[in-house]
Amino acid sequence: MNNYRAISLTCILSKLTEHIICTNIWRFLNEHKIIVNNQHGFRSGYNTTTQLLHVVHFAAQALDKKEKYHIISFDFTKAFDKVQHNLLIHKLQKLNINENCVNWITDWLHERTSCVAVNGLVSRKFSVESGVPQGSVLGPLLFLLYINDMISRVTQSDCRLYADDTLLCVNVTKHPDTIQSDVNALLKWADAWGMHFNSKKCVHIQIGKTTPEFHLKLGPDIIPQSDTLR
Repeated sequence: MNNYRAISLTCILSKLTEHIICTNIWRFLNEHKIIVNNQHGFRSGYNTTTQLLHVVHFAAQALDKKEKYHIISFDFTKAFDKVQHNLLIHKLQKLNINENCVNWITDWLHERTSCVAVNGLVSRKFSVESGVPQGSVLGPLLFLLYINDMISRVTQSDCRLYADDTLLCVNVTKHPDTIQSDVNALLKWADAWGMHFNSKKCVHIQIGKTTPEFHLKLGPDIIPQSDTLR
């Protein structure tokens, strides 16, 4: 059961309204260039390939120069379900999104309930007190806005995002003292905004000349090392 993720089946009227609001928010975000270019998820012209090409390009450059290049893949624990509604609304207000629009989203999230149907049997309704509804139109956009400021904490490393999938890339030859501090910065951001990394599912890859005794820590835990990343 732990492998299952709740997908909300919302009504057509709700989806139509979400599409109207989502389209106008995207227009506002694009006009003011609010979404960071490092985000490759749920955006027109961006995808997993654009993220991969960017990372491989700089890793190959480092290899050509016989430099050390490290990549850390971060795994959020139930990222979409951890979004705190009050903090999300706070971020939307800080972005100067239309007040009526923010109020609508607040009502859309407030006192939300859900239930589960299996083979004609329906569970009791339960309240949804956090998270953006997966399966909704607005959910992915709201999540992007929630984590949009995450990379502002990173100093020298290159942080690449595909929705909640986060890659921290750094040329260790050029910036040997940066990588651990940037890992700490991401952890500090996650703690501040109610998000959590699963240290056991994070991966640390060394490209070029490897240093087996080189360990990175995520809080008290050592990030597992690997020579592959899916």
